[in-house]
Amino acid sequence: MLALLFAALVAQVSPTPSPSSAPVPLPSPIFAPPSSWQAQADDKQVGNVQFFGMWFSNRPQASGENITINGEPRPAGATDDQIINQTKGVLATMPVVIVSAAPHKVCAGTKDGYMIELTVSQGSDKLRILETTAIGPSAIYTAAYTRAIDAPADKDALAALDSLCSP
Repeated sequence: MLALLFAALVAQVSPTPSPSSAPVPLPSPIFAPPSSWQAQADDKQVGNVQFFGMWFSNRPQASGENITINGEPRPAGATDDQIINQTKGVLATMPVVIVSAAPHKVCAGTKDGYMIELTVSQGSDKLRILETTAIGPSAIYTAAYTRAIDAPADKDALAALDSLCSP
């Protein structure tokens, strides 16, 4: 349930892509998921958003805790700041609360990226989402760590977010 809610949010947040006749598959991002988490190899494309996989935590107190990776083509001519501002603008129209949004090092600390922390409630589900973005020359990659709002953060999941890298 939590994963499906987040996937719906991601599809809505995607910046407006450059016009094209058909979605073009993107190269897979570089990402090191937590070794103890269970992979769901469900790569698929929805419009211009390509999902590269999902991993679920096996921590007993973390029901539904997951990391989702997606990517999409970089809009032609868009600067990194324009991409981030558009994403924040779309999020501002959704039923989420942006807790923080700031530059963040990705690719094991070697490249500039961005992190947005937000909370969302739907019925009795209250989630905290940390979304790390790595913007490459031709694609935008996002790693999103979703957990229950009152669940403690998994340090291995946080390290995995920092490993995201555009190929």
